[in-house]
Amino acid sequence: MELNKIYHGDCVEGLKSIPDAIVDLVVTSPPYNLNIDYAHHKDDMKLEAYYNWCREWISECYRVLKPGGRFCLQIGCFQSQLNEPSYATFTNIFQEVGFTFREFIIWNKNQIPKRTAWGSWKSPSNPRILPPFEMIINFHKESPKILEKGETDLTKEEFVQWTNGLWVIAPESAKKRNHPAPFPEELAIRCIKMHSYIGGVVLDPFNGSGTTTSVANKLGRKYIGFDITADYCQLAEDRI
Repeated sequence: MELNKIYHGDCVEGLKSIPDAIVDLVVTSPPYNLNIDYAHHKDDMKLEAYYNWCREWISECYRVLKPGGRFCLQIGCFQSQLNEPSYATFTNIFQEVGFTFREFIIWNKNQIPKRTAWGSWKSPSNPRILPPFEMIINFHKESPKILEKGETDLTKEEFVQWTNGLWVIAPESAKKRNHPAPFPEELAIRCIKMHSYIGGVVLDPFNGSGTTTSVANKLGRKYIGFDITADYCQLAEDRI
């Protein structure tokens, strides 16, 4: 497995090719199973199959992380077909696999989603409330402290600002990135600088348009990215 490379292929199979305990940090946002129009991923799986698949890649990420390694999961505040909050189910899966929950961050997008339904219009009967935010849920493997010391690039101002769990960051343009669900570079910058040292290995199993790998490279980290779509891999390579 070469570092500083973006691999075209299924993430579960790709993760199996990574040796145990070589990754310092995972930063990713998986498909939400909300029928988003990805090029080569079926985003409307049966719910049981979707969560079983998530358990597979989460388990592989746990294996490849070093003890003390971190996982930053960017996930939306949405309800599944079972009308349960998916972020809570994800948290349970991470804990079942062996991760320890650290904290969650509210990513305030300062943007109200486009509304297709209001529920009971102007009535308390059954209104629908749409959140203008998503979440970043952080976990660690085995140790709450990173066990290998390194050099940090965090400034005092960044540390003070980013330890406030409300991050106000404008969303990324899907049109600009030629990808249906990109997240902004600022989000990746904060996750990477807060949770890894310079020279650490950063992994994104759903690399998409390449935000995680591009930012990791700019910040002097090594990187590994996977994506099932060749065009997205090329987009990510071009950014680097």
